[in-house]
Amino acid sequence: MSRTNRSTQSPATVPAGSAPSRGRVRIAWSGVLFGVGLIAFLDEAVFHQLLSWHHFYDRGTTAIGLVSDGVFHAFSWFATIAGLFLLADLRRRGALRWARWWGGALTGAGAFQLYDGLINHKVLRVHQIRASHWRPRRSPAPSHPPPTTASPGTCTPTFSPA
Repeated sequence: MSRTNRSTQSPATVPAGSAPSRGRVRIAWSGVLFGVGLIAFLDEAVFHQLLSWHHFYDRGTTAIGLVSDGVFHAFSWFATIAGLFLLADLRRRGALRWARWWGGALTGAGAFQLYDGLINHKVLRVHQIRASHWRPRRSPAPSHPPPTTASPGTCTPTFSPA
């Protein structure tokens, strides 16, 4: 019986639950956790803290909203750190494939945005953007009157800005 390196075998000859397929899954999960954690952290820091557009849970008091933001912030850091620990382990073992990891990270970031936008904002409506924060400001009225409409063949006045 000869010993062969499973990593040199073609994917068709490697059993489904073998080490190489588990390694690919670990790479993907490391990226997914990192992507979810990083985007959740950016969402929480920018939209919840800096811009104060909404809290993670807006159906209660401000204190409950702040506590829910803290729990959300802790979740985002735990996911990010777990993804980085898996990344370090994969790199130590020499099993890291950056393309697969970045694919997982982008998938995790997209999955978080899809979940946050559709489930939290639209279906559950647990946190809504406050209308007073996103309404565009109206520009002031122009200092000159608008041009008048004239019948064909007549001269129309032109206005130059002051």
